[in-house]
Amino acid sequence: KISTLNDLCQRLLDGKQQDTALRSTMQKEIDNLKDSKVELTLKLHRSGSRNKEMTSKLAEMPKILCQMEEENCRKNANNQMQAKCNELREENRLRAEEDKATIKKLESEMTAMAVAHARIDKRSKSKIQILIDMKSAMEEQIRYQ
Repeated sequence: KISTLNDLCQRLLDGKQQDTALRSTMQKEIDNLKDSKVELTLKLHRSGSRNKEMTSKLAEMPKILCQMEEENCRKNANNQMQAKCNELREENRLRAEEDKATIKKLESEMTAMAVAHARIDKRSKSKIQILIDMKSAMEEQIRYQ
């Protein structure tokens, strides 16, 4: 019976050593889990802060998008107005060229008309002079008769 008791005591001592070793291992694992819990809690707080920040930015997005759309509309309107101004400038330039050509043509025609009028005026003066000479000749003829 003593050997059985000794065996039992030895088993109990071996079991106690195993329990102590397991308890030590479990304590290390618990400590590791506590450290992991602290790290995860910190990460959770950081994630919560980041989530709040991103939620705040997300709430601002419609306003930012609206502003960007308005700016884009203004840019498009400015581009359209600039294009229209360029188109009008080109039309004005073409009209100015046409007007210059028309003015040159009219000046040429006026010069031709002035020359033609001078010729006609010279002929008329010649005819008038001839008529005056004829009148004078007739008057002289009448006086001598």
